[in-house]
Amino acid sequence: MDLKWSARITPAEPLSLRDSQKLALRVFVPPNTTGTKFDVSVTDSSDRRVKLGSVRVDGLPGSAITASYWAQELRVPLSAATRAGLDLRHVKSLELRPRSQSGRAWLMDAWGWAPGTPTVEAAALPRVDVGRTIVKEGDSGTRTYRIPVEISGHGIGQVRVYVLDPTASGPSTAS
Repeated sequence: MDLKWSARITPAEPLSLRDSQKLALRVFVPPNTTGTKFDVSVTDSSDRRVKLGSVRVDGLPGSAITASYWAQELRVPLSAATRAGLDLRHVKSLELRPRSQSGRAWLMDAWGWAPGTPTVEAAALPRVDVGRTIVKEGDSGTRTYRIPVEISGHGIGQVRVYVLDPTASGPSTAS
């Protein structure tokens, strides 16, 4: 979102910042600029609006031959919202209001920030069980053998079996 110069972002449904300590914003400003300042406010579903704080961002160094528009992460504490009794489970809008007389800024995204890493949940992968096939020895010609394969769980894809041949330069593939 291009902030020329004030912006209010209202998602389709209120968002929750309940377990967050700060509001993180990814913002970029034109290269080689300094002192772009703006206030950050949020409004809950009961129309209570609270100014969280002010931020300042400088453009990164750049030239015509470098990619100089780089987003920077800015964090604003949510403590003012907590003190004011704002319902952080139902934040309905985010407002950015300029404190600089001129300038431009683009908001890429915003989210609730908390220290640490999120809890990792194991992916529910499908299970592939490959059975046994007994074949007679021999080396005359090409033969096709069926190998029983049982797949449980959910997923899409292909099962590929590699057979190592000690006389060949690499594995043989069967699908």
